[in-house]
Amino acid sequence: MTDYIMESIKPPLEEYINDVAWWMGSTQGIFTVKSAWELMKHKQERREDYQLIWTREVPFKMIFFLWRLWKRRIATDDNLKSMKIQIVSRCWCCSEIEEETVTHVFLTTPIANRLWRQFSNFAGMQMESMHLQQLIINWWKHSYNAKLEVVMRAMPTIIMWTLWKRRNNLKHGGTTTYNEMVMQVQKEVRKLIKLQHPWIHIKKETWPQIITRLKEYRPKIHHHYVQWKKPGRNKVKCNTDGQQEEIQFIFQDVVLMDDEQDVIEMENLNDSSFNKLRKPGNIRQSHSHTRKNEKELPYNPSHVGVDSA
Repeated sequence: MTDYIMESIKPPLEEYINDVAWWMGSTQGIFTVKSAWELMKHKQERREDYQLIWTREVPFKMIFFLWRLWKRRIATDDNLKSMKIQIVSRCWCCSEIEEETVTHVFLTTPIANRLWRQFSNFAGMQMESMHLQQLIINWWKHSYNAKLEVVMRAMPTIIMWTLWKRRNNLKHGGTTTYNEMVMQVQKEVRKLIKLQHPWIHIKKETWPQIITRLKEYRPKIHHHYVQWKKPGRNKVKCNTDGQQEEIQFIFQDVVLMDDEQDVIEMENLNDSSFNKLRKPGNIRQSHSHTRKNEKELPYNPSHVGVDSA
């Protein structure tokens, strides 16, 4: 290391000069955020489990909680003891005399195991002989259809967030029943579906009904045939690609066609130019399949730059 510093960095050799800190991330020895980022992003490869944890569909507080749990940084008694914090351990989630551990709180406690099975059975998941991380990964990687995939990936986060809220509630003197936890999980799932698929109306459906609804959902496709109709005699039809707001017309491209379906004029007009072409009371608006405005106007060639002959 010393040889490397002497050969590569070449520090000044003058005596009676105070030493200074030298940042090894850059050749100039000066710390920059850019150089620190370059060191960090090449430090290790991206982990697949972290990519599955950080999903945009789930509220940030839940994702952050799962990330802390995954790294064993939540305040359960076993994690506190690993940080050299000596406490008398007690499980708040059940009546058994058990040490509070991550696995016990989120999986092996009778009410936690029952909650997992409540949602696993209807989703076709098997959880026998699995530890907590295996169960979570199994939810993440199980094959689903496109609409169920986002929901199933979020389920471990929602279930464990509900269990953690119950643990904290009991620890501070509150109560949370099993049915209340089931309702809380189903409520979060309905919120997720409303955010991800707003066109699917989910109101008070239970978990089995939600699974069935997402599996069997087929979008309704509405269509109708629309045909362009030619204007009346001695009138022209004006097609535009803009929009109409009350009495003001906001558009650019204009095509004028007569009752013989011949193009009379193609121009780029502003509002004032179009107002010269129309007269109040003589405009009939129709609808087209392409959602473009159509106006029938009294035919006055002098207004559109066409010779009357």
